[in-house]
Amino acid sequence: MDHGWFYTGDVDVGVMHPDGYLEIKDRSKDLIISGGENISSVHVESIMYGHPVVNEAAVVARPDEYWGETPCASVGLKEGLVGPPPTVAEVIAWCQGFDGEDTEVCA
Repeated sequence: MDHGWFYTGDVDVGVMHPDGYLEIKDRSKDLIISGGENISSVHVESIMYGHPVVNEAAVVARPDEYWGETPCASVGLKEGLVGPPPTVAEVIAWCQGFDGEDTEVCA
């Protein structure tokens, strides 16, 4: 955190609108290298968008002492859900069912 802002280091182009809305146009880094494996943040996001309750998904690299980087996901859930929202573990398990890849999200 620097002056109240969290710097991920991967946002390349953004525009701040007069009403205070920040629009992110593109990323400088879409590839996460974790333990020598290449993980596409866009691919993980597309898997997460397929979850029945996920409305928004964003995946960025998070520094990791052992792996170098690991994916870190933030999700926004759809409005009007009936019942309790899914747990982080349930979303992770759902994502791991695709492409045989281990998809990790941070809480």
